[in-house]
Amino acid sequence: MGMNTLRRYYHRHPSVCCQQIIIHELKDHVNSIDPNIEFTIEEPGEDGGVPFLDTYCVINDGSIDTRVYRKPTHTDLYLNWDSHHPLSAKISVVNTLFYRAEIVCSNQLALSQEHAHLREVLTINGYPPWAIQKGINLIRRRPSRQGNTDKPKKEFNGYIVVPYVHGFSEKYKRILENAGVRVYFKGVNTLKSQLVSPKDKDPKEKKANCIYGISCGEVACSAKYIGESGRTLEERIKDHTSQASSALHQHMTVTGHPIPTVMDDNIQVITTESNIAKRRIIEAMYIKVNDPSMNRNVGKSEIPDIYDNVLKTKGGLQLNDSFRHIPSRKNRRHCDSSMDLTAVSDN
Repeated sequence: MGMNTLRRYYHRHPSVCCQQIIIHELKDHVNSIDPNIEFTIEEPGEDGGVPFLDTYCVINDGSIDTRVYRKPTHTDLYLNWDSHHPLSAKISVVNTLFYRAEIVCSNQLALSQEHAHLREVLTINGYPPWAIQKGINLIRRRPSRQGNTDKPKKEFNGYIVVPYVHGFSEKYKRILENAGVRVYFKGVNTLKSQLVSPKDKDPKEKKANCIYGISCGEVACSAKYIGESGRTLEERIKDHTSQASSALHQHMTVTGHPIPTVMDDNIQVITTESNIAKRRIIEAMYIKVNDPSMNRNVGKSEIPDIYDNVLKTKGGLQLNDSFRHIPSRKNRRHCDSSMDLTAVSDN
């Protein structure tokens, strides 16, 4: 009997199958069809219950009692209270766990046991009693499935996504939302940004979506140029050296200084950004802070002068002659050419 025939037969005659075929023989048969696919059976426990997703079901006097189910490998580790996340995210952890208990537990005993377990676990994860209680109170405010029309939703004129900074973002959000702008927070330091990329790094000349710097190849010349391109650095440098309208080409023609190639050390990738709007803002910030002499304009995105002091003192955008970032006087942290300026461009 083939797999398709077996599946159609079981679908049309489930009661016959259960009566005529022993369940373990059925499992052995379907597992023998394809060695790459293995089926398992969840057998009832000592109390006659079986887990289904996050619910443990027990047949009791013709009815089904349910409670929250956790695998034996479950660690009870949730978002720690001391983690750098918005308060709303931490309260949502509490609210979600207790709301699940309310909808899964079918009797008061199971609900009381789940509440006690959650309070103990959340306390271990650093949650104070007031935060736990606040999350529980929010359950009562959840609208019913039919919808709660008593309190109209606040309408916003737009929204903005900004990095979360503890102690500042809460006030920032309150001010903007009072002005009709919805604020969403995003994390900057994610696992993806911290873990080493499994891919091989592209060589300098093959990097695209980059902000790059070019310094004149003549030792005695201090002329520099900062630009951005969505194409590879190799293609962009060819444009600079071949097009007569290019500022770099004109500098080399007038001065007679050597024409650079993409492999030269005086051409470097400062940082990369795939979003074109962000990339142009970052380019304009580097131009404003470093004032390269070969640039004939401020870039494709103009940065208002009101930001000058902040960018030049706290932006971390100062570059040395090799287009490496100069650590700020305040923290002296090393910044290499791969630094992420997404947070800066979002503000």
